[in-house]
Amino acid sequence: MSRTKKQSRAGSGSKKLTRSQRRAQQRRQKQMRNMAFIVVGAIIIVAALIFLDLSQTPTDEVEVPEIIVPTPREHPMADDNTMGDPNALVVIEEFSDFQCSHCRDFFRETEPLIINEYIATGQVYFIYRSRGDSPGGDSGRAMEAAYCAGDENKFWEMHDIIYANFSAGDSGGYSTVRLTAMGEAIGLDVNTFEDCLKDKKYRDRVAEDQSAAQEKGVQGTPSFFINDEFVEGNAPYDTFRTFIEAALSPQGD
Repeated sequence: MSRTKKQSRAGSGSKKLTRSQRRAQQRRQKQMRNMAFIVVGAIIIVAALIFLDLSQTPTDEVEVPEIIVPTPREHPMADDNTMGDPNALVVIEEFSDFQCSHCRDFFRETEPLIINEYIATGQVYFIYRSRGDSPGGDSGRAMEAAYCAGDENKFWEMHDIIYANFSAGDSGGYSTVRLTAMGEAIGLDVNTFEDCLKDKKYRDRVAEDQSAAQEKGVQGTPSFFINDEFVEGNAPYDTFRTFIEAALSPQGD
């Protein structure tokens, strides 16, 4: 083989190697560009998430309606979900629902009269229980909140403020945020109260109330048992007085 041809082949081999190197270099450059795009994109996403986290607060997510604080009531001899003398001759057991307008009306109109005339005087022992959730409702959660408040001896204060801020499913309802705002308004320890709700501490107790209502044949709210007598609905005060006096009269003869 002539020297010229050898040099030509050597030159040709050298040229192929250079092209291969260029291709490899181009691939590396393309990979680096892709990696750069990925890194920059990730940085942008992380920065956006950090900005959103810093710019939002819990109240941005859920708007808490203004809480109405009712005029404080007397709750004679209050003990958890009961009022009055446990040894009273007459026991009134109410099965109610925090999303029932008739229950709210009883709270506003008739309950204060019974408290003043019969509970405060030791003649009636009053028990408040839940009938359970209505379909699609969240009154059960409100009842859990009342039981949680009972841990701090404020069952009746929570009962009162829930009815004062009555919700039949409007915006806010009885969400945890709204119930917590009510608890704070009556002076509960917010952290303890929130933990109680979060842990569903009284979910089983509300279920027991519902079972008891079913066993007694309760179909509507409010429903009352005055000793052995059944009173359904938000009856006038005179109706309650008639049943209470009838229950008391044998002892007064």
